[in-house]
Amino acid sequence: MPWVRFDDQFPIHRKVGALSDASFRLHVEAICWCVRNLTDGAVSREDLPQVTRIKKAERYAAELVRRGVWRETADGWEIHDFLDYQPSKSQVQRNRAAAAERQRRWRDQHKHSGHGVSNGVTSSVTNAAPSRPVPTRSTQGGGLAHGGTPGAPEPPRQCPDHIGDPDPPKCGACADARRRRDQWDADQARADAARRSAQARRRAELRQAEIDACHQCDDRGYLPTGRVCHHRPMSTTGAAAARAALTRKETP
Repeated sequence: MPWVRFDDQFPIHRKVGALSDASFRLHVEAICWCVRNLTDGAVSREDLPQVTRIKKAERYAAELVRRGVWRETADGWEIHDFLDYQPSKSQVQRNRAAAAERQRRWRDQHKHSGHGVSNGVTSSVTNAAPSRPVPTRSTQGGGLAHGGTPGAPEPPRQCPDHIGDPDPPKCGACADARRRRDQWDADQARADAARRSAQARRRAELRQAEIDACHQCDDRGYLPTGRVCHHRPMSTTGAAAARAALTRKETP
């Protein structure tokens, strides 16, 4: 199962941020559909009804073309810069073939062993999003540091002369203090979002590593019965190998 990659600046990109809600939804749905069907960003007019349930989808496709997000082709559209961010068909097929070969070799080696021990994992995780530094929590004020001011304490909303005054007079210094506090609040919210995003990426990477290490399920994590595999029985050694592979990947 390939992953769709979105940068955290995606919704506010100058081309994307100006889209109507319906066009934004169509764009995201099309990216997911193209990755799922390995089309390398191509959407034909015939396939458009499968991509989205939005009524009059071609109207919104035209908006995406006007905004430079899509390009019109002879038989449909092509998502601009798709392969700069999403995995190509050939890359996904290579990864699937490599995973199948790993499982085949493991089964050949253990078909007479009679016990369920997980095979080793690859040194890299398929389609894993690149990790990013996570802002650290301040030791003063309990806030999250952001940007170039690690450990910055929470700033007050009033100037030193009016701190605690419930009805201060008009004051330029207080206005500056409020702006600094608003910026600090925004920085903290961004840092919190970055931390949550990093944790989600970590969970996704670990899940993919466990799938790669499991000889019972396919490359999407499903058993032959169609149920989701919980990778059991999975030995402590196998689990440790999955986590060790991720640790080696993250170590510079």
